[in-house]
Amino acid sequence: MYRDEEDVAYRDRLEEVDRQNRRRMTEGVLNLLGVLFGIVCILVLSALLISLLDWLKTDISSTFLEHSLKF
Repeated sequence: MYRDEEDVAYRDRLEEVDRQNRRRMTEGVLNLLGVLFGIVCILVLSALLISLLDWLKTDISSTFLEHSLKF
């Protein structure tokens, strides 16, 4: 009877370790996905900022060109 209790305790411990390992793996995958999502967001926002600055440069130069032609 004592042996059966050890087996049950051992199986319970193995299940607990298995659950912990699955949780760690899930946390790692979610962490990786979060980092990848952050990198994609940074790239998209950088592209938008570059596009905005390019548009601003074009708009400012065309505005000053129009004003200089009026005078």
